Amino acid sequence: MKAILENIKNIFIGLIILVGISIIPMLFIVGQAWVSARIFPWIVSINTITLLCTYIILLPLCIFKRARKIAGSTMVLASYVFGLMILVWSFLIVYSMWGLIGIIIGASIIGVGTIPIAIIVLVIEGAWGALAYLLFLIITFIGTRLFGGYLISVEEEKSNTISKQSKELLEEAQKS
Repeated sequence: MKAILENIKNIFIGLIILVGISIIPMLFIVGQAWVSARIFPWIVSINTITLLCTYIILLPLCIFKRARKIAGSTMVLASYVFGLMILVWSFLIVYSMWGLIGIIIGASIIGVGTIPIAIIVLVIEGAWGALAYLLFLIITFIGTRLFGGYLISVEEEKSNTISKQSKELLEEAQKS
């Protein structure tokens, strides 16, 4: 009888530990939701300013050869702002519409995260305006990252070509 009580006690302690371990990630998710909701208005403002600067200032700067590398570098930096907006907003969409279950689904399905789950949630809920804006942000994020990287690489390739030509000219001048 004493052995049976000892086994029941060990099972009960194991269950308490298991529940405690599973509650910890839930607390992190709830904390992330709280923080995300508090900083979201700031992120929206920063994202709007970054979008305007990207389309009104940086894209026209790409016309000028001297400004392309700076514009490309700034576009890559701006893409991080867009990425942050996408991550926080996707998290809030999933958390507000599907709750903790949606976040767990997003995290557990091969770790895809909340962005694809947010797209699915918006399609299922029929929130077409929010879906269009989220897709616009994703395209802007990818576009600015790729285009900015392209501008940087082209300008660096040109400067490497120029420096090689300069070295060749110096070597020829030294030989003669």
